[in-house]
Formats: sequence, C-alpha cells, structure tokens
Amino acid sequence: MLGLGRAEHRVLYIVARRPGLMVNELLDILQITKQSAQRTILDLVDKGLLSRDVCPNDRRRRLLRLTEEGETLEKRIAVDLWTNMDRAYAEAGEEAVRGFWILMQHLMTPRVREQFRAFHEFAAVSAG
Repeated sequence: MLGLGRAEHRVLYIVARRPGLMVNELLDILQITKQSAQRTILDLVDKGLLSRDVCPNDRRRRLLRLTEEGETLEKRIAVDLWTNMDRAYAEAGEEAVRGFWILMQHLMTPRVREQFRAFHEFAAVSAG
C-alpha cells in the first residue's frame, strides 16, 4: 500500500504508538535482526517518514519518531485498515471476531502473547 512494504507498515504502526522507541526495543517487538530492521529504518528515513534522534541519556542509542509526513501517512493507513476491519467484523459477527482473536492468541508463543498484551496496554494508556 502506498509504495511501502509490509515491514515498513509495521515499523510505522509501532513507532506511531511508541514515539521515542529505541531501535533495540523495536527489534524485540518485531522479533527481527538488526540488519533487517536497519534496512527498513533507513528506507523510511530516506523517504522522510521516520527520524532517528540521538538518545539524550546514551548517545550510542537512537530514538525513533515519525516525521510529520510519517504521521500523516500512518494515520491514513490506519484509517483505511480500521475501516476495512470494521466492515469485516460487522459482516462476520461478534462470535466470529471473538473466535478469531482467541485463535490468533493461541497461535502466538507465550513470549509473543505477553509482548502483544504489553504493547496494547501501553498503546491504550498512551492514547487515553
């Protein structure tokens, strides 16, 4: 979508909900290598969608933030995604949606399930 790959969408989604996220935290959330993440991060920086700021407490670390253009694009992608999901959920019905989420969580390893829970709790607190 919009000339971006799945990895780039994932980084935009996560950084939008955790501005100032350190690169090593992103690696942990996505369960990817530094090499893989670096390529995606550099692509997003080159496109003007992401910035890497020096951490004030540790100059060796980089904090990730969306640029204004990145925020605008991520919001557009999110609206499209949520609109499509709302439609699909309405058509499938509450019982099917509940079953889907139960199934998805059982496909996750315990570690990933805990990360999923923690990430969404953090996002809910940050939004509210």
